[in-house]
Amino acid sequence: MQILSIIIPYGLSIERDFIAKRVEYKAKNLKSDERVQYLFVEGFSSTPLQDSLELKNLIESQGHFYLKDTKQQDRGAFSLGACRNYGARFVQTPTMLVLDVDCVLLDSTLDKILKLIQIKGVAENPASFLVLPCAFLNEIGTQKFVSGELKEEEIQSSVVWNDTKYLHFLMPASSSIVLNTYTFLEIGGYNESFVGFGNEDFEFLNRLLKHCATFEIMPKELKYFAKNWKLNDFRGFRAWYALVGLEAMFYGISLVHLYHERPNQNGYLSANAVNKKFFLSNLNRKSNLDPLISAKAKEKVCILHSEKSFTFRALQKPCVFLGEPIAAEERMFFDEGEFNAQRFLDFKQKYNITCYLTFNPYAREQIAQIYQFMRENEIPFYVFERGAFPNAWFFDNSGFLADSHNYDENLWNYEIASKQKESTKIYIEELLNSNKFLESKNEPIGEEELKRLLGIRHKRVIFVPLQVESDTAILYFSPYFSFDGFLSALDTLAQDYFKQNVVFVCKKHPLGATLDKNLYKNLIFAPDNCSFLSLLNLSEMCVLLNSGVGMYAMIAKKPAILCARAFYAFEGLNLSAHSQAELKEKIDEVLQSGFEVQEDKMLRFIRYLKEEFYSYCESKNYLILRADKTTFRRTSEFYFYQMILGGQKFLQCKEFKRQNYTLDSLCYLPFAYEINRNKDSFLKPTRSFMPNFVLFLENFKTYRRIRKLIKQPRNFFLDSKNPLFYPVKIYLQRCLREV
Repeated sequence: MQILSIIIPYGLSIERDFIAKRVEYKAKNLKSDERVQYLFVEGFSSTPLQDSLELKNLIESQGHFYLKDTKQQDRGAFSLGACRNYGARFVQTPTMLVLDVDCVLLDSTLDKILKLIQIKGVAENPASFLVLPCAFLNEIGTQKFVSGELKEEEIQSSVVWNDTKYLHFLMPASSSIVLNTYTFLEIGGYNESFVGFGNEDFEFLNRLLKHCATFEIMPKELKYFAKNWKLNDFRGFRAWYALVGLEAMFYGISLVHLYHERPNQNGYLSANAVNKKFFLSNLNRKSNLDPLISAKAKEKVCILHSEKSFTFRALQKPCVFLGEPIAAEERMFFDEGEFNAQRFLDFKQKYNITCYLTFNPYAREQIAQIYQFMRENEIPFYVFERGAFPNAWFFDNSGFLADSHNYDENLWNYEIASKQKESTKIYIEELLNSNKFLESKNEPIGEEELKRLLGIRHKRVIFVPLQVESDTAILYFSPYFSFDGFLSALDTLAQDYFKQNVVFVCKKHPLGATLDKNLYKNLIFAPDNCSFLSLLNLSEMCVLLNSGVGMYAMIAKKPAILCARAFYAFEGLNLSAHSQAELKEKIDEVLQSGFEVQEDKMLRFIRYLKEEFYSYCESKNYLILRADKTTFRRTSEFYFYQMILGGQKFLQCKEFKRQNYTLDSLCYLPFAYEINRNKDSFLKPTRSFMPNFVLFLENFKTYRRIRKLIKQPRNFFLDSKNPLFYPVKIYLQRCLREV
């Protein structure tokens, strides 16, 4: 199975005839095999068409993949970033790497990279990556390397000892980065706003590191733009990038860059100053590039939210696999509160929309009307919402919760293999034994301690997990009981069952409004911060409307009586009650005869959710207080590592775990002395006016020259090209020769 795709972008040029030779050499000597696929991407070429066709035929004859970015040809300008992006959209392997035509990836280096992809789990963790350093050879070194006289080990020795006989310089962090293909697409690839030469690599690495890594200490003055990679202190973005490039160097991995002349063809090099300014202006900003869309994704997706909203940006992520997104706020289709169905259909036809995408379709009245209209008229859509278990989310193309047919028994209630049973049991054990829940305020309390705390050591317990009063599942899927009506019914029942030594223990939802517990004299309320699993463990059964705790009751094989419509309500897995009388009947049934959850059926259902329906992602959340005093959890970031859309598995990783650079890692070693000496200046970066003002002055040559004159006067005069300083310069040179 191919694991890695290597993208080689190029554009042919009369002034740069070496490019065609190097592409030809790569096409002949690189091998696309069962491990690696090479994709050659041609952008704008100024040579005759015949030259491009000959190279295309050669590339394809060698078993490689050839692509032509025709938009560049139409624009008449070459873009390295656009070539890389275009190639990435066609990648079919889980990991990828861009390799410029001037860079050489030796076979031994490729073998190491393939092993590290497995060791680091790059294909299984979208946050895993490896930045490759690059040894730039000088003209003599390039000639000897091409002729075979200069070996890999000699180049590595030159790097270690900084021998400049054949080595021009070492770039600790190059544009060649091994990373998960989805991550490249998700963060938008290279910013194509960069025109011409320079800085697009820096900008991409900035976004990648912010997305995939954490750092115990950051360099000071991140915007400091050093002229080269000869880093004297832990300062500026180059020091930051060098930090991550050191990992590959420790593994003995580096690319080789071949020397070439740099003619300023079509002003290609002239854009460097503009690109530098653009990069620095975005260095500390949060970039929100649109994700790149896979070439296989053919849908035209309408996201029913404002293009400026976080929701739109979040729902662009699945569009990597679905297709091109377009924003449309639901209010566009309403006139004074009335849904204009014809305008909705006209909009759909005008923009060739094939699919709609939204969060909770009951979150707002207008979106609910659109949702019902789409269901009634069989218009394709996806609803994206949180699943029942930690990190679980779902894209439902049938409905929402109990409305959906994606939970129908015929989809999952069939015999499964023993390995699937075992893996599902392991997953269930992790859920029941971990302390990771959808909501906070779930502190475990020992069973005996909790019974003593509640005063129920010798009583039979019925656990009642409450929901948020304004929860969608209550407002739209609870036709039998209102929130208050449910509590009142339980309070009445509890008075009778108390005589049988049976008590009802309720737990307020962590995000629920303030509850007047004194209204329900016969109910016992557990501490708000108590873990629902602790309460579930000491109870004989669970009574609820349709809370997600019912899913935990199922996997814990505890009887659960559902008093509202729930997507997980199935015979043999739980019981249902549609009235107070029926609820009493079911409770009596469980107290007298018990209820046994059918384990095999439960395992089939959980396996289906985990492996066939749920998508998984890490997320960041913050709480919003509503007017009704309930709290709403809003998710601000999604980091997917599994994604299932319409039953098709597009992303199949195991976790999203950032690379954590701590001071204990060897990557900080070159800067260890400086950091230890001035640790506070890195740990507590000041936000005062002066450092920002100094960063501003850094943009002016005059300031940098004055600073050099003060700090390094000898170097100031030796490096100066001003004829007024020649006498001083000659004098210093003479002194150095005498020394």
